[in-house]
Amino acid sequence: MKKTFFLLKLIFTTFLIYILLTKLEFKSLSFESFELKYLFPIVILSSLKVFIAAVLWKLIVATSSIASLLKYIFIGLFFNNFLPTMVGGDFARFYLLKRETGVSSPIAFAGIFLPRIWGLLLLVLTGIVGLLFHWRALDWRLLCILCISYPALLMLLFVVLHPKTFKVLEKSKPRSMILNKVRNFIKQYNAISEYFKGKRIMAILLLSAIIQITTYLNVYYFFRFSGELIEFTYVLFFFPAVTLISMIPIALNGLGISEAGFTYFSGLAGIIYPKAIMISLVNRAAYVIMGLIGGVCFAISKVNYAEIKKHQGEEKFGLKTDPTRK
Repeated sequence: MKKTFFLLKLIFTTFLIYILLTKLEFKSLSFESFELKYLFPIVILSSLKVFIAAVLWKLIVATSSIASLLKYIFIGLFFNNFLPTMVGGDFARFYLLKRETGVSSPIAFAGIFLPRIWGLLLLVLTGIVGLLFHWRALDWRLLCILCISYPALLMLLFVVLHPKTFKVLEKSKPRSMILNKVRNFIKQYNAISEYFKGKRIMAILLLSAIIQITTYLNVYYFFRFSGELIEFTYVLFFFPAVTLISMIPIALNGLGISEAGFTYFSGLAGIIYPKAIMISLVNRAAYVIMGLIGGVCFAISKVNYAEIKKHQGEEKFGLKTDPTRK
């Protein structure tokens, strides 16, 4: 089943990339408009984002050095970009953290899940702010989709983050395997959340917000690098929507979907199609380069891919592990 699903995603991704590239006319591109001076802020912001992500992770797990956590982050990016498997970068980081530090499964899980859930919350809130500035640029159908999707996601996140969710789910006994996994997942989060309150959760939120801001600034400077000037609020408007669409698991790492969304919203800003494609590919290239760094880190580490995949289903991010047990 997994192989069939992967094959379908591969076919769909290839089809999207083919459609995008067949419409790309290099003759209409003027590379003279590219401004190399903007590469400097792009590199600085990309490095800062990864470093802050490591600091955020350190704040949660507390048992590993920043250097080690940076290595795990880059290896996770390598898995996301290059290995077409169901393991994913998050599980690779989870496994490497447990293997090399001996941290408990729930805390390792928290180190992966908390930044994700708070980052998603900030992403939705940013998308709503951007929508207030540029909603007139959208087709009414897409506007309706976003106006429904954003509040729905906020409600879902509120349910997941609310302490009473655990008490309700604890009494339920879902027969569906999927619903049971969701129940265990939320139960685990609520158990972990007891350890992350007060000043620590505020610090996690602050660092998550800084990561979001550096991401948006990076995208903004990618446009400046390509010789295009857009409002920063426009990045707040379109990038959350593109990111959320790319999370739909119908393509490999969002490849093709992200570029299509990037190109569509760039077109709404008056950027010609070939230039929009180039900007989206340059943005993708930045993640590929960081993945290459992760590939080097992975190659010199003492763990191999087969070992990670072998342990893929053993703990399921610690969903059935007692959070008080080390």
